[in-house]
Parts: sequence; structure tokens; C-alpha cells
Amino acid sequence: MTNRVIATLVFAFATLASAARADALPGDYHLIDGRIVVWPPGTPVAGVAVVRDADGKQYFVRFTPDTAASPDLGDGAPVIVVGREGFHTDVIHAATVERRTTERVS
Repeated sequence: MTNRVIATLVFAFATLASAARADALPGDYHLIDGRIVVWPPGTPVAGVAVVRDADGKQYFVRFTPDTAASPDLGDGAPVIVVGREGFHTDVIHAATVERRTTERVS
């Protein structure tokens, strides 16, 4: 094999290996099953809450008037959040937020 073929194979392998490890990109959807750790005081029209998932990772979830409208959301509420990743991996722009009514089965 020539050096050119070997270099091409090494480059192709490195590209595939790095793609397999790649995290989500801004705009990719996330599903978070967790609990609200910090909820804005009062009845927020929009704002940011901190949600911790089952693995302990915390996300800053940006709410809109539509996604913050549920009256039973607040500190400690179990929720399922679907949203798009922001430019930082721990920022999620909520598309839907629902209070989870059943406990997770471990």
C-alpha cells in the first residue's frame, strides 16, 4: 500500500470514530425526564428553570408563555421536557413541558 492510501484510510477511520462520539449540536432535540430544581417565583410568563435529569445532570430550561402555562409546575415537580439544545449543551429551549404523573421504574 502506498502512503497516500494509508493516509486516506487513517483519515476515514478518524472521521468515523469522532462522529460516533459526537454530542448533540445546537438545534437538536432533547428529551429530559427529571425534576424541577429551581422554578422562577410567582407565575412566570416566560423564564428559565433548572431541571435535573435522572443521571444528575442539570439543564437550564428556557420556557415560553405556552410551555410555562401549567399551574402545577414548580420546585420539585417531576417533569418531562422536550426541547431544542441551545449553543451551550446545558441550555434547552422547551417545546413541551408536561408534569410526570407516575414515578420512574428503576
